Amino acid sequence: MLWITHVSPSFAESRPGTPGKAAQPASSSLQNGLAALRIICGALPEGLAAYREYEHLRSRHIPRTAALPKALGINRGLRS
Repeated sequence: MLWITHVSPSFAESRPGTPGKAAQPASSSLQNGLAALRIICGALPEGLAAYREYEHLRSRHIPRTAALPKALGINRGLRS
């Protein structure tokens, strides 16, 4: 599973001219945002494929408890 985490700087750290850590340059923030967007866009088709597989399994009257792990590909080692 994909997890995206981001730690925002505190208000004092993000204000210019305040003591403490300096704010990130705008280009660095933009690069971080674009990297996160690329990750999200890359994961979207995978999520849609898992959803389609789940709906296909449910249309064949497979119980939710069996269809969800199978659609997500996490049923290895689990009893069916």
